[in-house]
Amino acid sequence: MAFAIYAVILVSILGIAAYLRFARKGYREVLLAALMTGAWVGFSGLYNYKGTPALLSLAFPFFAWTGGLLLLKIIHDRMGRYRFAKAVVMYETIFLLAEYVFYNFLGVQLDSNYPGLFGLPLLHAPAYAQAYCLLVAPAYLLLLMQIDKYAEMRGSKRKIFNRSKNLLSR
Repeated sequence: MAFAIYAVILVSILGIAAYLRFARKGYREVLLAALMTGAWVGFSGLYNYKGTPALLSLAFPFFAWTGGLLLLKIIHDRMGRYRFAKAVVMYETIFLLAEYVFYNFLGVQLDSNYPGLFGLPLLHAPAYAQAYCLLVAPAYLLLLMQIDKYAEMRGSKRKIFNRSKNLLSR
């Protein structure tokens, strides 16, 4: 179990670093993912895994969620028509499969006795945590779209301001 947790943390850190290095303006995506993840992990109080120290119990979901949301952004950017819906469905499928494998085969389990999602052997957490897990992906993409629209709008205002400034100086 500890190996799986360390492996996910390492892969997530490497993925986040690569995303920052190669993605154009990737800091926005990483910052938003880290803020959403940090707030959730910090305030939910859920993350205490069986047989792991407290710091590792917080680092694992933080890096896994942050890396997962960046993976969602990569999937979203590679899709064609209906990319929002396709990306969310693909991400949720990958997430639920990973949750199933980690819980049932690798023994990564919360130190609690919550029922699984829809009675299935996955996502053993309170209902509000299950809702968060299923809604964070579309929320993340929608927030990124709004941030991009705002940045684009601000950029076009700067261009207009610079053009008018240049015209006045002639």
